[in-house]
Amino acid sequence: MKPAATIALIAINCIIYLLWQNSLAPRFGLNYLAIGRNEYYRFITCIFMHGSVMHILMNMGGLYSLGTALERRIGSVKFLLLYLSIGVAASAGSLGIRMLMGRANVLSIGASGAIYGLFGIFIGLIWKVAGLQKALSASRQTLIILAAMCFMRGIDNYAHIIGITIGVLIGYSFL
Repeated sequence: MKPAATIALIAINCIIYLLWQNSLAPRFGLNYLAIGRNEYYRFITCIFMHGSVMHILMNMGGLYSLGTALERRIGSVKFLLLYLSIGVAASAGSLGIRMLMGRANVLSIGASGAIYGLFGIFIGLIWKVAGLQKALSASRQTLIILAAMCFMRGIDNYAHIIGITIGVLIGYSFL
């Protein structure tokens, strides 16, 4: 089975970036002002916005490597629903945390919350099949990178942490 949903998501992200680059981010990224204007579509659209060439390359590389493997295992429809659901949940959770911290005016864009969720699904699956120690061992490098990113500016670490947490729960509990 070809990973049609993964390829489609990558194509959509790249087309949006190439055609509009950063010009759409203020209108489709997520912050509390958008919610105050009832622009709830931004919970989805922010997942398809990227701020730089490096941003989209990193996210699409992660989506390709994780997405193709997971989509082949669970099918295109389930994969697409999980990807979008985790992306929306990670973005919404991040916005909620930023609102509590008084930093909700920061614009959130990118697919990394959803992509970390895909990684979390793999951790949950490994945990379920081989135990927690194997899951942590298999994911050590990515967890170190995630921890290091907590010290970098301009990265929505809340979305990453929420995405990976939701993914682990889904992978362990439902797949």
